[in-house]
Amino acid sequence: MDAELVDDQGQAVTLHAFAAIGTELQTIYRALEARDLGAGTAAARRLFS
Repeated sequence: MDAELVDDQGQAVTLHAFAAIGTELQTIYRALEARDLGAGTAAARRLFS
């Protein structure tokens, strides 16, 4: 399958953009873990269900 990933403005998502998104997600995951809301925890399952 030959496809191009674009954002909501129709602009191509670059490798640089993926790296920036990954950095932002890591920050969010660390903040959630610091509050005992890491992925898969009972508290996270209750909050996000």
